[in-house]
Amino acid sequence: MAAGAAGRLLPGHFLEPVESDYVEFSLRVFRPGIRAWHTAALCVAVLLLGAESGPYLLGYGHSKLPFSVLQMQPAHIWLIAMAVCARAVLCGLSWHPKFLSLYPRVVTPLVMLGHLCINAFFADEIFGPRQGFLAAIAVLAFGASFLSGLQFRQSMRVNGIVLCLLALSAWRQPLPATVVISCIANIAFAMLMASILAIALERSMRALYLENRRVEERADSDGLTGLKNRRAFDEHLRRVWQLAIRDKRSLGVLLIDVDFFKAFNDSLGHQAGDAALQSIANVVAATARRPLDLSARYGGEELAIILYDVTREMVTEIAERVQRRVEELGIKHPKSAVAPLVTVSTGAAYVRPFADRSPQGAILLADRGLYAAKRSGRNQFTLLDRDTEAITTGVFATSNAPVAKTASR
Repeated sequence: MAAGAAGRLLPGHFLEPVESDYVEFSLRVFRPGIRAWHTAALCVAVLLLGAESGPYLLGYGHSKLPFSVLQMQPAHIWLIAMAVCARAVLCGLSWHPKFLSLYPRVVTPLVMLGHLCINAFFADEIFGPRQGFLAAIAVLAFGASFLSGLQFRQSMRVNGIVLCLLALSAWRQPLPATVVISCIANIAFAMLMASILAIALERSMRALYLENRRVEERADSDGLTGLKNRRAFDEHLRRVWQLAIRDKRSLGVLLIDVDFFKAFNDSLGHQAGDAALQSIANVVAATARRPLDLSARYGGEELAIILYDVTREMVTEIAERVQRRVEELGIKHPKSAVAPLVTVSTGAAYVRPFADRSPQGAILLADRGLYAAKRSGRNQFTLLDRDTEAITTGVFATSNAPVAKTASR
């Protein structure tokens, strides 16, 4: 029962790759605050060190704060140096153009390092003559929870380890128990308040993320078929094209056209045409269920599929499956010249992306395959493969005949 209550209280995690997408979303939202926090913290640290060390060099050695480098113990100098270096790296990354890709990789260890070092330094002060530094520790606890870009569980890990460090430092001090308990209780209370607010904030952010996804999915979807629309298709093709270049993978692009669809509409009406297109769209959607595959309405009665990391045989098998399952729908077509039922023609492109090729070349190849299938009598597919041919001006060359496979049913 306690575990169930904790699960309802704490922010949940999405399954991958949705969780990674959420982390990127939250970093994008909080980036101005992350920049401001790291920049302000770094500037304050540098100014305090300069303000304390400068007067000492000029002969005014009566510092009220323990930030004069020339008066520090060597261990304290190392702690301050590591904390400032960690903060400087995080500050630089918060302004870097590749913030979204670089920052998540290093934020947890660097925040952990910086907070441990600065709190280890403060521990000698709060359990000594400067208990007022408890306020600085509380600010750092809230900074870890809200302003560093950490997720709730990461911030709890940082604050929990810091609290253990401070408790260990207090245990080693020859102080009355009431003083130690008072200091640790104040720090724990500040961290608890930060955690409660962090839970509420992250739950709100995850709800906002889900709502944004719903809005985006509605904007990216075709109203009739429920498939992705042309804009989403083009964006996804560009994205997986870059992934395929990086990972050295192949892509399959299928363009699927309903045979004699205008004649079907003219004879049975547009409502029957819409119903037929929806049924065919369901068949197409069922063939593209892997995370990086996508099915879309390309335009009119033309549907499309993007297949990531496939072989030539897989593209052939999927094209054949679409042909077969559309016929198995058994939608009667009284005006078809090739069959008494609704059928489709498919153009399939199998390509291996390279930096000097463009996604438009793959679409062009699939489109030529579609027209080849239509010229050959429809109700069939044609696979074109220019994987080994020369490339000109970012699209696939047209001088040589493609490797083609045409199949009829």
